[in-house]
Amino acid sequence: MNLRAVLTAMTLILGVLALVAAASLVMLTTSLHRKVSELRASAENIRLAEEVEINLLLHDRAADPLVRADLEQALRQKLDDARVYVTSPDERRAMADVDSALQAYIAASRGGRASRDELDEAFRAVEQLVDINIGQARRAEEEAARADRVGNTVGMSVAVVLVLGVAMTLLWIHLFAFRPLLATAAAMRSYGAGNTEARAPEIGPEEIRNVATRFNGMAENLARQRERQMAFLASIAHDLRTPLSALKLSTGVISPSGPLPPEERVRRTAAIVRRQVELLDRMVGDFLDTARIEAGQLDLKIDACDVHELVVAVTELFRCSTTEHALALEGHDGPLLIQCDAARVQQILNNLLSNAIKYSPAGGDIVIRVRREGGHAVVSVSDKGLGISLEEQRCLFEPFQRARGSASSIPGLGLGLWVSRRIARAHGGDIDLESAPGEGSTFTLRLPAAPPEG
Repeated sequence: MNLRAVLTAMTLILGVLALVAAASLVMLTTSLHRKVSELRASAENIRLAEEVEINLLLHDRAADPLVRADLEQALRQKLDDARVYVTSPDERRAMADVDSALQAYIAASRGGRASRDELDEAFRAVEQLVDINIGQARRAEEEAARADRVGNTVGMSVAVVLVLGVAMTLLWIHLFAFRPLLATAAAMRSYGAGNTEARAPEIGPEEIRNVATRFNGMAENLARQRERQMAFLASIAHDLRTPLSALKLSTGVISPSGPLPPEERVRRTAAIVRRQVELLDRMVGDFLDTARIEAGQLDLKIDACDVHELVVAVTELFRCSTTEHALALEGHDGPLLIQCDAARVQQILNNLLSNAIKYSPAGGDIVIRVRREGGHAVVSVSDKGLGISLEEQRCLFEPFQRARGSASSIPGLGLGLWVSRRIARAHGGDIDLESAPGEGSTFTLRLPAAPPEG
């Protein structure tokens, strides 16, 4: 149900009714005007006929020829005036009879042979004309009264329909537009007051449902974001506790007031402390990178670099740190130049190799491939580890997201891949993933390559 369509339809219906009412009233007023004109014409003809009768009586009684001539002229003028108000064939025939009877009477009176019969015939013709005009006037009056009744009926009917239409429109708007809108506004006020569980009912017209749906979606997103933030804080607390506990236990073997333990134990303790400090340093670095990226302050120091050298350096670093994984470097042997911030690209490679080792707890081969594809330098890191489901892949590059099966057993904050992809995209590249549960994963870094020399 679309609010715009409903209101448009209701407006059109009410508008059509108003136009029909207006057209009906125009037709009725036109008809009334015509009937009034007919009544006026009939009244004028009756008046003129009465004057003709008076002139006939005067003419019959007059002895002076000049007076009789003036009365004859007046009779002809009255007939000419009456012809203007003729409105029907019957009236036209009656007018012709009057004219003929008057001409016969006048002709007979001039010859001195006018009789009572000619005068009576003239009076009879005039009375017939009067009767026709009276009948026409009565019919016009009846038709005018009927038009008046029709006008009253149409006016009242249209008024009732318009009132009902407006009332139904207002009722519909109240029930199906204002009520859902007020419910949505109430949910927004409740949410703004701190009730994060408040949701707007998705009812009413399409436009209001869309507003409610968007509000509910925003509330759900904020709830998920809050859950992620709480999980993030819990993860921080957990991941910080691990190195801090290790530091506490390691340094506890050395007492400020007691003798030093054997040198070998001190060295082992120092190694543990160094590893935990490095872990804390990486965690703090991830936090700082996240803050810089969110603030849009990720600065890149661009220079020409050989991506092959960067990959070799990172591979050798991790080869020395693990004995359970065999790291193999394949592909491009010569220089493969790119314009990049070498430290940031090395940070990406460190993250990809570190993840490959962490998420392959059973050990195995990790293959690093370097190649050129068109205008890109491509580095892929493949492992035979746990693998990632397609559902988890969709959100793996979002902040604080980690594979569910490993979140509790493998340390990490879920920021590394998000930071790495943002760094890659800041260079004009990207990171892709191919994986399946139980079959390992392949992360592929693509960066714009410098044009080959020559």
